[in-house]
Amino acid sequence: MKKFLSLILASLTLMSCISCSEPDLPPAKESESAPIVETDGGQLSGEPVYVTLDTGCDDVVIDANILLAYKGMPISVPTPTREGYIFEGWFKNDDLTDPISEGESFDESLVLYAGWRFTSPEMESMTAPVTVEYVTFGGTIEKLPHLGLAVESGEAVFHPNPKKENYKFDGWFFDRQCTEYAYNMRVTEDLRLYAKWSPLYIEEGMTLPVITIDTESGRDITDRDNYENCTVKVFSNDYEMLVDSASAMVRGRGNSTWTQFIKKPFRLKFNEKTDLFGMGAERDYLLLANSFDMSHMRNYTAFTVAALFGDEVTSKCQFVHLYVNGNYRGLYLLTEQTEEGKNRVNIGNGTEGGTDVGYLVEFGGGITIGDEKHFFLNNVAEYPGDGGWLAGKVAKIKSPEGNVCTAEQTKFISDYVNRAHEAILTHDFDTFSELCDVESFLDCFIVNEILYPCDWGYNFFMYKPAGGKLHMGPLWDYDQSAGNSEHGGAAFDENAGLTEDEIKELDGWSAPSTHFWFKELKNTPEFFDLAREKYIENYEKIHSIPDIIYDTYDRIKTDIDLNFKRWKVLGKDHWRALPYQTVFTTAKEHVDYYASWITNRIGWLEADKQFNIQGE
Repeated sequence: MKKFLSLILASLTLMSCISCSEPDLPPAKESESAPIVETDGGQLSGEPVYVTLDTGCDDVVIDANILLAYKGMPISVPTPTREGYIFEGWFKNDDLTDPISEGESFDESLVLYAGWRFTSPEMESMTAPVTVEYVTFGGTIEKLPHLGLAVESGEAVFHPNPKKENYKFDGWFFDRQCTEYAYNMRVTEDLRLYAKWSPLYIEEGMTLPVITIDTESGRDITDRDNYENCTVKVFSNDYEMLVDSASAMVRGRGNSTWTQFIKKPFRLKFNEKTDLFGMGAERDYLLLANSFDMSHMRNYTAFTVAALFGDEVTSKCQFVHLYVNGNYRGLYLLTEQTEEGKNRVNIGNGTEGGTDVGYLVEFGGGITIGDEKHFFLNNVAEYPGDGGWLAGKVAKIKSPEGNVCTAEQTKFISDYVNRAHEAILTHDFDTFSELCDVESFLDCFIVNEILYPCDWGYNFFMYKPAGGKLHMGPLWDYDQSAGNSEHGGAAFDENAGLTEDEIKELDGWSAPSTHFWFKELKNTPEFFDLAREKYIENYEKIHSIPDIIYDTYDRIKTDIDLNFKRWKVLGKDHWRALPYQTVFTTAKEHVDYYASWITNRIGWLEADKQFNIQGE
């Protein structure tokens, strides 16, 4: 089962923190002095060797910083110049003890390090001058523009503090690896010291990328209806600046998470399309707080499992740490905004004429219509079940947007979805399969029966590509899934911990906020048989879910600990909390409970009264 983990954990490249920043080299180019060996026929001969020249600073004049040579052939290395310094040659090691020889050849690619000796006119008046060179890796020293100083031998030197934007200075070291600390001292010989930097927003234990948001007003984000201008920076997990001071807007988002919890979720809108962590260049992103889910695993697991099932529009996601106006806000899950777009739900552009264009629709209660077009699902006379679940629920057309969606397009998608709605409720599988993408409905059914989200009948997305069939998805909102809420039961038994009334109504399938489409599809023999086949086909993937949970937790557990160091909520009661979960005082206990719940749920689904595959 472990083989499935690599398919979905590649987005979390959790590298060890580096201790010493390397210099920012200028763009690589071939040196005009690099030897080119030709045969009589004019063809290059020999194995290529690349020599990288590390000058150790930013103010060096040099023809190139990467040379192309050939194995076993002499190479001519350029002589750099640097104001205030004497060049002492190229060295094959970073502690400058192994110099190269004139005309030396190399059998493999390597890095050469420049040796420098600081000099200044004031040294002429000194009896026994010694120098200190500061290698800042891109930093600056205001009072030492040439990054060096000269003093009399034996004089005490108090080393300066350099500055580097978005980084904090961690001290001077005798070695490039920054392992041997250099104290203020009396200097009796020439020294070369190296600066150690760490990103301004990185704390011990962080292995994940960092996003910083600085609002224009300098105030906290307290409005979920109106955007505020902001500046965004994004650092990779190895401290590389991925997005540098991008202009954007930010506001709060969510319903219960926004109103019931102190750690808030946010929506981010860049002024220009921006690709974050390979999600594709778009403007809108969400920062999910996972405040309800103390394991932090449920939304991530849902998106992961949906991707394993081949859901093409599953929201891509990335765990990140968030700072707002310099204040640490905890661990968040960055996800795509559910919207139309070639890098989001690619359904075709709905702004063109005609009616069979691409549509993205959100159905459910609590939806704010605004200027967007909408329609309702009809009561079906032939349906004997409870039609009250439709009360107060609306289908909002998210694409085409309200200002371009025509009355004819609104009627087209309303009629189309209602035809599918009637076919589902009346068990007309032929019409259903004619109008709907059956595979997407099967995927949605199985994933949600495993994860058991309590809101998936209350609010969900569907989309219809231009000229195509109606699809379910993208899947979202899983923080109250898998026994994590008093709204939906938690204790697992044959009927998933439901009350007697719920057992009578649901028989352990679906969630308390019943998705009536899937209740009736489950009772449609053709659909249920296909669902069973699909479950068996994905048996290994399904049984790998607990491994996915634990593998992810093991990778980011120090990051989760930092979140709960910031938000001291473990072991405390909260909205819709289950009594026996409030005694969990560690994230690991919540992870254990989640994995155990999933394991039991899988066992229930495979029992003879359900999919009946335990003997297969």
